[in-house]
Amino acid sequence: MNARITLVIITCAFFFLEEALSQGLNYPLHIGDAWQYERTPGSGSSYSYISGDTIMQNGKPYKVYTHTWERLFTYQRIIGDTVYFFHADRNQEYVLFNFSAHNNALLSSIPGEDDTTDIYFFNSADSIEVFGQSQRKWKFLIDYYRHVYDDELLLEVVPNYGIVQYWNLFINFNLRGAIIDNQTYGTITGVGEPVYSLPSQFTLGQNYPNPFNPTTNILYRIERSGFVTLKIYDPVGREVKSLVTGIQQPGEYSVSWNATGIPSGVYYYILTNGTSSLTKTAILLK
Repeated sequence: MNARITLVIITCAFFFLEEALSQGLNYPLHIGDAWQYERTPGSGSSYSYISGDTIMQNGKPYKVYTHTWERLFTYQRIIGDTVYFFHADRNQEYVLFNFSAHNNALLSSIPGEDDTTDIYFFNSADSIEVFGQSQRKWKFLIDYYRHVYDDELLLEVVPNYGIVQYWNLFINFNLRGAIIDNQTYGTITGVGEPVYSLPSQFTLGQNYPNPFNPTTNILYRIERSGFVTLKIYDPVGREVKSLVTGIQQPGEYSVSWNATGIPSGVYYYILTNGTSSLTKTAILLK
């Protein structure tokens, strides 16, 4: 009986410890968050920032994570202690970071045309100093090509600050400064215009790729809050698809259009924000 009681107490204690840790995580995914990294040794910097939010094909909301060093994880969201990303080409959600996974756990496998990309969790046994404070860090590994050696990218992540270091055999970047939830840490400088500033103009980008089959991405920026629509039309003016309908805040947004089941041809996508509208042409080539 005593052994059973002891086992129950230990199990409950472990559960509540895990629950408290999960609730204490505060992974930064706010519009306007920005990070600047410095290369060591050598010179150079890279940056990442949250430029907006969007709804992907699965109907779920994601933050648009724009960065200079990685394009695969553009659309991110966090649920509990797990950060997910949406793969627009595969129309599927995968796990990017899981802060309660077991050591050496395989988090995601993403099939590609030539090989498979695997994401692993290593461990969280170490600590790191971030902006003058000792923080527990989680280590993750991205193996871009499962059957190729020396292509891996290692990431060190601190939940309150995001990615604080990343490196492979050729590069090593450390976090120099960040803006998280409107609070500045360390030193961060923009390249030209600050990477974290809100748009000053209403713009609509050219879809990419173009021509495309069957998925393409459309980037746009709005400079003021308002009711926004983004719709696809065929050459005779018939509406083919409504991608965005609703009130949006100033920022940069990216929307994916999956044209599966739609015939090849020239299509027009029109962005409206109140009394303003912009039009671009997309070519679907199957």
